[in-house]
Parts: sequence; C-alpha cells; structure tokens
Amino acid sequence: IMMTVATGEDQTGTIVLAVSGAAGKKLHTMINKAASRGRAEARQKELIESGKGDRFRSEVCPFCEATVDLSGFEATPQLYCDYCDSLATLDGSGPKDAARYQLCDNCGYYSQPKVFTLFYFYFLLVVYGWRSQQVHYCNACMRSEAWKMFFANLIFILGVPVAIVQLCRAYFGGSALSAAFKGLDKANALASAGKPAKAEKAGVIYQQIAERVGPAAGVHYSHGLALARADRLPDAIGPLERALADCGNYHAAAETLYVCYEKTGQPDQAALIKALWSGDDQAIDAALAKLEMM
Repeated sequence: IMMTVATGEDQTGTIVLAVSGAAGKKLHTMINKAASRGRAEARQKELIESGKGDRFRSEVCPFCEATVDLSGFEATPQLYCDYCDSLATLDGSGPKDAARYQLCDNCGYYSQPKVFTLFYFYFLLVVYGWRSQQVHYCNACMRSEAWKMFFANLIFILGVPVAIVQLCRAYFGGSALSAAFKGLDKANALASAGKPAKAEKAGVIYQQIAERVGPAAGVHYSHGLALARADRLPDAIGPLERALADCGNYHAAAETLYVCYEKTGQPDQAALIKALWSGDDQAIDAALAKLEMM
C-alpha cells in the first residue's frame, strides 16, 4: 500500500506499507473508508461554496463502508463503489453474494472473477522447466484457458493435475453455486463468442437473471455489451439504459452507452452522458435543455 502524506508547508512524503493477507485487506479497507469520507466532505464544501450545496449526495457502500460521492447522479436502487469495484443494492434486498461480483479483467463481463493458476511443465531430454502465472479471470474465461493447459501438459503429465484442478474450479464454481446468478457464466461464455445468434441466446439468460434478482445493473450491462460486440448497437441501447436506471453512477455502462449513442446518430444523448460524467453543471444544463427542445 502506498500513501502520500502532507507534512505542511506544501511538503509531501510517501509511505509504503508492505502488508499482505487478511491484515492487508483490512488495512486497505480502513484507509479507503477514511479517505473516501474526506473526499466526500471536500466535495460537499466545494458545492456549498459555489451555491450548489443541494446537488451534493452521497451513500455508504454496504460492502466496504466507503463513502461514494453521488453528486449529480439521479437516485437509483444501486450504487457502484469504485473502492471495492462492486455493485450494491442500497435497500439490502440484493443477492447475498453480490459483493463477489465484478467485471472480469479478461472479457469485461459482469461475473465472479477470482485468482486461477496457469501452470505449464515441459521436459526435453536433459532440459526441463515450468511456467506458472496467476490470473484474475471469471469462470467462463478460465474454462478455455484450463483446457489449453490440460492438453499442453498432457504429453509431459506433471502439469495435468494442476490443469484438472483449475478445470473443476472453472466448471463447478462461480455462478453455478449462486442461487441468484445461476447461469451467468453460461451467458458470458455465449456472449464472448461475439456472434449475433449467441448474443441473442445470452440475452435470454441475462433477462431471466435480472427478473430473478431485481435491480441488476451488472447483468443489464453485460447484455448490452454482448449486443454491442455483436454489432447490434441499436439493440444494445435498451439494456445499457436499464443498467443506468438501476445504477446511475455505473461508469462502465455509461461509457458503452455513450459509444452506442455516437455510432447510431444520437449526438444529443451522447452529449448528455459526457456532460454528466464531466461534472460540468453548465454542460449538463445545456445538454438537458437541448434534449427538451427535441
């Protein structure tokens, strides 16, 4: 953990703390909790001084207790916490395992990414060696990687047990163990193919999950992203708008929706998205006024 500390007279210093495991995670959460509260208070003071104090709004993340600044965003059932990268339902009605769901580093879909091990062993006469790497993947992404690892290690045997363990974790973990998100990994695997027909099948599963869990910005986002990647931009707009209706400050959905608006000839809607995320009050008012005149 690296912290920059002000020491007075515009002097700053950097402190690096090497803490791992549960203690490191707890310390990181405590620092985020305090820092986020300080940022929110500074933002509130800034708005009050500019005569816009009524625009300030914040919520405490139910998962990590960080204070999330929601100024400028409409009140929605969920919030996105950029301190723990999670989507939380504010009234507490969301799935119990929602804190474990984020965007996968590899495919970008809403899922339950976790650490997997990639291990390859080789032996060539008198030369042998291995390569090991840890990745933060969702179960859908890890399935293809685990199969590659299995077949690549098959000839030399020693890496096969590791591959089998990772295959089991990929197929029998994740959304397969979740009552609320069951089927999400299957939908993400279909969506990752980038084919219109498979994106359509994935969309059916996403809709079923969303109906089951209630506010589901992450699921709607994945649905919209799947359609966008299958070159169905007009169809992607609906799910992405539903994602923002469930979570007003969900930046991933806003970024993708902005692109869809731009590429489908809706510059005014794109301008509003850009203005909202810029924090420029004048730009927001101008964009809203232009939309009202249409």
